Amino acid sequence: GNAATGNDAVHQPVLDMEDLVSLGKKSSICPFYHTRNQISEAEILFVPYNYLFDREARNSTLHEVKWNDAILIFDEAHNLESFASDS
Repeated sequence: GNAATGNDAVHQPVLDMEDLVSLGKKSSICPFYHTRNQISEAEILFVPYNYLFDREARNSTLHEVKWNDAILIFDEAHNLESFASDS
């Protein structure tokens, strides 16, 4: 725990793609499904913006996200208008 803040949460380090592949090989797990299973514990989640607008993606892949407490930041937001027009 962190005695200075009284926070007893355990934080996992941020893993890059190479770390995830290494973890998968060492532990015989699929890195994609491993990280997908960690969504409910994530403090920061990076997803393509089309996932947010796709009801099926929100109901399956992103079903554990606490949307009421979320802050959304759109990278490539200039593409949202054409994405919405094409939908």
